[in-house]
Amino acid sequence: MAASQRHVDEEQLAAYALNALETPERLEVADHLATCTACNEALTPYLEVTASLVNAHQPAEPSAGLRGRIMTAVAALESPAVPSTSVINLAERRTGRSAWVLRVAATVLVLLTAGLSTTLALQSQRVADLETESTQLQAQLDDLQNVLYFTSSPGVSTVALEGDLPRPRAMLMAYPDNDLALLIAVNLDQLGDGEIYRLWLVDGVGSRYGVTTFNSDERGYASVWFRAPEVVSHYSWVRITRDPVAATEQVGGAALLSAPMELR
Repeated sequence: MAASQRHVDEEQLAAYALNALETPERLEVADHLATCTACNEALTPYLEVTASLVNAHQPAEPSAGLRGRIMTAVAALESPAVPSTSVINLAERRTGRSAWVLRVAATVLVLLTAGLSTTLALQSQRVADLETESTQLQAQLDDLQNVLYFTSSPGVSTVALEGDLPRPRAMLMAYPDNDLALLIAVNLDQLGDGEIYRLWLVDGVGSRYGVTTFNSDERGYASVWFRAPEVVSHYSWVRITRDPVAATEQVGGAALLSAPMELR
């Protein structure tokens, strides 16, 4: 009987699925599989096992059918039947069962290590993201506590800034007879490196002073403490502009938000 008509044994099928055969043996098995439906059906569970190893970093519960086929294949490898005359005899080309087992073990180890490395990398990135998020939340909590403390202090007045656009809003909080003030803004665009928000105070004769610059966070929130050149009640208007970083304090663009300095 020709070699192509003889069936491939279970050991060779398992090694073929793991790409663990020597080249001559692999080619001969492939040639047989090209024409043998029975051996292709027998190869299927081994290919499923190999695919599950490749995706080992995504744990999945195997079906009962697949589990049974895997256990049958493992039992066949642990207690191989004595080959019959209808099985391809390639013993003279093998380096022995121990060498084959080492090749299979090495292949499985590589697949499992790759999956484990991917899982560890994803977990490390997730931990880093959580640490960053925790730091940001703590900073926001500290800022909120300072704002609540300041706004609840006796004598603090507020000014609401509005503009043509419906989204951005800002609130200036200050002691009228003090130069210390706090600006809170929401729904702002987060600016790139080439732009900045600038806060202006305008006095009674129209002179304006760029007292501080700032940007919002990714959610459009900004909190800015600043000191004015004079006490806050000295000024008639407060404005916020969106300017190029290179703009001088005397230039500035059109007001994005503004309000008369009517402290309440």
